Amino acid sequence: RAMVAAVRARDGRGGETVLSERLLAHLGCGTLRDLLRRVDAVRMARAEVAACAPLVTAAAAEGDAVAIAVVEAAVDELALAVETVVARLGLAAPEVAATGGLSASGPPYRDALDRAIVRRVPDARVVDPELPPVVGAALLALERAGVAVDAAVVAAAASSSSAG
Repeated sequence: RAMVAAVRARDGRGGETVLSERLLAHLGCGTLRDLLRRVDAVRMARAEVAACAPLVTAAAAEGDAVAIAVVEAAVDELALAVETVVARLGLAAPEVAATGGLSASGPPYRDALDRAIVRRVPDARVVDPELPPVVGAALLALERAGVAVDAAVVAAAASSSSAG
């Protein structure tokens, strides 16, 4: 979305944004044509695209309207996913743990994410995770393997994850 916004700003179809210059510099592209070639012909790796996210959140934090719109659209997609899962599972007043690098990046991303989730699932409560996601995955794997995951198991997993 940020790259589309940068292209639209450059060719006059979109609003002015600092994203155009910042993305070109970050990706080592001299021109918009270089950027388009890199995105379409070279097929940027997912990690390369994800590495552009901090540029967008920084621009949004600075008040760039286009970057704010990109962030709002991205968090609305995540909130839609939350809404769908909550509806399919029939959850009432769910706690939603926001994880990942962007979730920990603070405003504007995290604030926008929290607002979007609550807008779509009004009784949801967005929380910080108690354990790293990998520990949660390990606990789920233990449950699937038939291991009873009780408070002692969770405490042991938490202790070992903070150890190192």
